[in-house]
Amino acid sequence: MKLLIFCSLFPFITIAQNKDSVVTYTGVVNIDSVKKEELYTRARQWFNKSFKD
Repeated sequence: MKLLIFCSLFPFITIAQNKDSVVTYTGVVNIDSVKKEELYTRARQWFNKSFKD
């Protein structure tokens, strides 16, 4: 019964994500102990590991 209720409400829950809206996050985080080249290298490694496609 719970599954039936969930399946009937699921389309209404997913409509809340509007495809036309743009989300922008901005911010600066200062890290004094690491050089910018090391941060860039770490970011590239994380990106390559997280998004293998």
